[in-house]
Order: sequence, then structure tokens, then C-alpha cells
Amino acid sequence: MSKHKKNQWNLAWLKSTSVMFIWKVLSSKGAKVYFVGGCVRDSIQGREIKDIDIATDALPSEVVELAQAVGLKVIKTGFSYGSVSIIIKKDCFEVTTFRSDLVTDGRHAKVGFSSNILDDARRRDFTMNAIYMTIDGQIVDPIFGLDDALNGRVRFIGNPKKRIHEDYLRVLRYFRFRSIYEEKVDSIDHSMIKTFSDAIHGIKMLSHDRVWGELSRILLADNPYLSLKIMEACGILQEILPLASIEGLHRLLRIEHEFKLEFKEINRLVVLNVICVKSWVKKFPLKKQQKKWLNILLLICKDPSTLRVKGYKYKTNLVIAAVAVLKANAGAKLHKNEVAEIKDGSIRKFPVRMSDFVGLFLPSRELGDELKRLKDVWFASNLELSRNELIADLRKNYHKTHLQS
Repeated sequence: MSKHKKNQWNLAWLKSTSVMFIWKVLSSKGAKVYFVGGCVRDSIQGREIKDIDIATDALPSEVVELAQAVGLKVIKTGFSYGSVSIIIKKDCFEVTTFRSDLVTDGRHAKVGFSSNILDDARRRDFTMNAIYMTIDGQIVDPIFGLDDALNGRVRFIGNPKKRIHEDYLRVLRYFRFRSIYEEKVDSIDHSMIKTFSDAIHGIKMLSHDRVWGELSRILLADNPYLSLKIMEACGILQEILPLASIEGLHRLLRIEHEFKLEFKEINRLVVLNVICVKSWVKKFPLKKQQKKWLNILLLICKDPSTLRVKGYKYKTNLVIAAVAVLKANAGAKLHKNEVAEIKDGSIRKFPVRMSDFVGLFLPSRELGDELKRLKDVWFASNLELSRNELIADLRKNYHKTHLQS
């Protein structure tokens, strides 16, 4: 039974000004123009539409000519492969001519252009990616993938082993799509386990950029646990992330659901192995903010301070994420009173002011050392010592050290 009836499809995006305009431009000389890929499968699933890809029988040069004739910005990054990007205001559309693969080597393909939509459909990876949609929401389904899209089945077009051999990235794409669309681990054909295991050598051929592009999206799925579990069973996960373990991930997902953590993909990567994660990310192109989050999160994981002190020393959300990772790996829950402790620490102010050091220390390394010592005293009290108590400790330590000297 199909999960998504047509009245549940998300077709509103087809009525947007940019979408209607680009369709009008590209079809103005009689070319066939279809929407394809993610925008179609997500429409069918009733999901939010992100990227919009277009397939056409117009040649790349004709697409460029049509777009430039009406003043649209064109980016020819994938021109030799039949793809151009067209910019309309803030929207970017990738327009690709119908293609067929001529030669493949597991990483790249030499393509030829076609006027036949069936050629274009056959070269795609999964049946749910080979469904085309017209501007009025009608489906063109050359290889009968609609039922798979309706029911969230990720299925290769043709022979899976052959399709994977054409491009080994399809293994990781398979798991990404499973993490989004398939909900049951027992829905996989178990003959696929061996197929994926046999493809491990091909995974080694892929660039780290391409691997991280897919892995990060798997980690960002609402529930990546089942996909990662199958990847673990195939040996794929260990090939990409040596010594990774998914045992703590299930618990982290439950904590996330309750406390709404930020940078989910980094937290989830860390929970797979908090010790090995630094070596993993050396080969991956993390963004600057992802690297910063990771480095501070690992620092918090090693910090023996109390939750309140950690809340003071680091940002609240980072501390909650780090503690969630540690709790998940320890098989424990993160309680609301613990989160309250972190938040309490985050709003505390160090009670002693620099003016309190006047008359005792001149600006110097000695002053910096004393400030650090006094903060450590405050931390040891779990931020409980008052201003007067800290100043008394400051003066006591000053007289003690200077009398000795």
C-alpha cells in the first residue's frame, strides 16, 4: 500500500515564479523539459524541496543560448558533462541534457548526449531518481520507479553490482538514501550485503571529498542508525572510519530528540569513537565551524570539571553536546537537572575584578598566574565561593608568598 497519495504530494514549488520562468525559457523553442531527481522524489514524499534539477533534450549549448537570450546568469561548471547552472534571483537550477554513459571506470564516466528520456533514466542510480515531472505535476516514469518512491524503497536500476562498478560512490549514496527514505533494517535484500562487501576495494578509490559529502549527509539524517548498522555489517563503515562503533549512536539520538543539539553530524561522528575521530577528520574537508565545534567538544570531553564549571568555561550548547556524547557512550541518560547545572554555570560571572588586584600586583606574569590560581580555587568550589571569600584568599596567598620571599 502506498504511503503517499497524490493529494499529499508537495507540488507548491512548481508554482513559484522562478520555476515557471525557467521552464518557459527552456521550452520556448520546443525542447522537452522535466524536473527530475530530489525535487521529484521529495514532492512525492510530501517533503520540503531543496535543490531543483532539470533534464532536457536540448543540448548544453542550446540551454546556454536560451538562458543568456533573456539575461539569465549561466555557470558552465559541468558543461562538458552536459550540465549548466542557471541563476534566477536567489534560486539555482542545474540543467542537464539527457545522457547515456559511454565509458565508466568506477569513479568517472564518459557520457554521450541523447534525445531519448529512457537513455537518461537508465543511466541513473536508483529507481526513485529516474522519475520525471512536468511543470503541471504530471509524472513520466520510464523505468517504473514511482512505486518505489511512494513507498520509500531504495532500489538500484538494473544489476546492482554493475551499477556500483560504474561508480563506487553509489554504495554511499545508497546508504544516504536509506537513511532518509527507508525505516526498517529488515527491508534490505541480504544478497546486497555481499555486493557491498565486495565493493570495499572501490571505496578506497574515491576521493575523501566525495566520501565526506555522502557520509556527512548520512550523519545528518533524522535517524542514520539503521544505515550505519548495515554499513558496519558490510565492512564499509570500518573502511571509512576505522574502529567506529555505533553502540552509543542510538542513545545519542534519543538525547538529541529531547535536547535539540546543534552540529548533529559532528556530535554523531564523535560518538562513533571519541578517541579516533581526530584521525578520521584529518582526511575530510570539514568546514571551519565544524572543525571549531569538534575541537572544543573534544576539549570538553577531556575536561574533568563539574557540569557547572564547564558551563562557565564553554558555550552552553557545546557542553550539552559533549556531555550527551559521553553519556551515550556510557549507556547513561542526560537528565534535565544536569542541563540546568550547565546553564547555571554559563550565566555565572567571575566575582573578582581586576581592580581587586591593585596594590598587590603590577600588570605582570605574576598577576596572570595569580588570576589563574584564583579562578582554579573558584572552580574547585563549583563556583560557590563569594567575592569576599575569593578576595580573602587572594590577600592570604599574596602575604604568604611575599613573606616567604
